[in-house]
Parts: sequence; structure tokens; C-alpha cells
Amino acid sequence: MLIDLVIDLGSESIKIYKRGGGLILNEPSAALVDKRARSVTLRETGSRAVRLAADMQGGAVLVRPIKNAAVVDEEIAVLLLKNFFYQLNIRPSFADKMRTVVLTGCGLAYGDRKNIENVMKKAGAPRTYIIDGLFALYAYTGVEKGFFVDIGGAVSNVGFVCPSGIIAGCQADIAGNAVNEEICKTLLSRHAMYIGGRTAEKVKLAAAGQKNRRDLRVSVSGRDSSSGEYRAVKILAGEVAECVRTVLDKLILLINSLLSSLPADEYNFVCKNGIFLSGGTARINGLPEYLAEKLRLKIMVIKEYEDAAIIGGAKFFEEKGLLKNFI
Repeated sequence: MLIDLVIDLGSESIKIYKRGGGLILNEPSAALVDKRARSVTLRETGSRAVRLAADMQGGAVLVRPIKNAAVVDEEIAVLLLKNFFYQLNIRPSFADKMRTVVLTGCGLAYGDRKNIENVMKKAGAPRTYIIDGLFALYAYTGVEKGFFVDIGGAVSNVGFVCPSGIIAGCQADIAGNAVNEEICKTLLSRHAMYIGGRTAEKVKLAAAGQKNRRDLRVSVSGRDSSSGEYRAVKILAGEVAECVRTVLDKLILLINSLLSSLPADEYNFVCKNGIFLSGGTARINGLPEYLAEKLRLKIMVIKEYEDAAIIGGAKFFEEKGLLKNFI
């Protein structure tokens, strides 16, 4: 019996979807490793690694081996995937029975694709097909053609997809983390407070998109930039909304640039039918409405917006000929 897996190698998290079994893993793409010896020792992976790293006082370090959908540390990426496979009871002896689709960012370089293939082979999955994540969204929706905007944690992937491929598309680091960075800058410049990315993420989800409640206040704890002491402040939801808009405005420029590069028929198609929106950052309240207002286009949030790409990836196993068209 074949084991068909779809793997989304994200900078922030790794998802594994099993055909017939659904989403079976969703963990931070992080490994806690000890590099003091000659060889690297894996201590923990995923969410447990992140939690333990916060309490460590030296020795082991937290490593994220995936950045912008590319492998930046092959050795640790292999250890991380091997550990995740072990957690899922997928053993090396299953290699001959496994088929794996790995989703990547739009326009990933040939060398980066080969690195992913090498990592998958060493991790115990030699039969691996590298697929652009936009193709998986296209397969998920089942449309004839369409314009997709997928806003993740670290990167956004944007492009127009049709049966012949991606007519215009790209990947950019204009996504959820960029919003968090803007929130950190705002807290420092306006409130003289240092906060980290995880705190900024909580603030973003709590306050962003309160379109009619700009006066809503959200409590934030952080370190005073002068004294170094921890304290709390209350910031306005309107301040966070400004941070979101700063990043979205950059994304809108990118979308408009890609739209202007489309042939006339495809451009008119998008004007008539709108844009598909997906990705974890799409859950921010008010984000689709802001995009629709600025782009003057219909924005359609995909039903399972956080997992649509990885679910769509499974269709490459189910529909004959689909895989050949897009690898």
C-alpha cells in the first residue's frame, strides 16, 4: 500500500498531509541542537524545541533550517524531517512505498529545488516531486485559471495560474512576520518598549482589523528601552492597524505590478472574477476588505485558507496527468 504525503516546508512551520488521513503534522520548523561536540546532536524539534529554547542558558541552540521555502541548513533539515517522520511512525523501511509532494515558493531556483530533493532523499523519502505552492492552490480550487495571493508567516506567493503554468508570479518577504516587525518598531518608537516577534504576533491577532474600534486598547508587556525593566502599556488597535496597512500597501504594489504584466485577456479575467486569498495571515480581521478596497477587485478568501495549499497538493496523487503538467 502506497503512503502518499504532501509536505509544506515553511520558514515558520512544517505541515505534513497524508492522503486519506488528512493533516497529520503541523509543527514549527525549528530544531534544538547541541553543536558543542564534533557532530550535531538533536535535542528536540517543533513546538517543544521552541519552548525549551526559551529556558536554555547556553549549550543547545534553536535552529530554523528553512528560510523563504529554501533549505539553508541541510544537515539539520534532514534531522528535523527524520524526527517528524519518526513521530508519525514512518520508518526508513517504508521508503519504497512512499510518494511525496513538497510544496515550494514561486520561482524557487534550480539549486534550491535540488537541495530539497537531497534533503528528502536523506530523510527517507527518495520519491519526491517538487511542486510550486501556487499550483497546489490552483488544484484545490479546481478553477480553469485564476490569480492567487497566499500570505504566509515569512513570505507571500502571488501569481496567475492556468493549465499551461504560471503566467506571472513571484515570492516576496511581505507577509505576517513583516507586520510583526512593524509592530515591534512602533512599540519602540512610540512607547520606548522592546518586544519580541511572538509578543508582536499576539498583539497583531488581538488588535489588527478592528476597523470600527480604533480606540480599542490592547495590553502589551515588554522591556523598557531605557531602564531594561519589564512593564506593560496599552496601545490602540488603530496603531496596530497602521502596521498592517504599511505591509499590505507594499503587497498591493507587488500585486498591481504582476497584474500589469499579464496579457490583456488574463488581466480582464482577473478584473471580472477577482483574486483568491489564502494563507495564515488571511485570518486578520479586515485584511480582505482592505485589499478589495485598494485593488478595486473582488477578494475571495479560500474556505480552508490556512491549509488549502497542502490539501490541494494531495490532488496531484488523485488526478492522473496533473502531476505531469506541473513538475
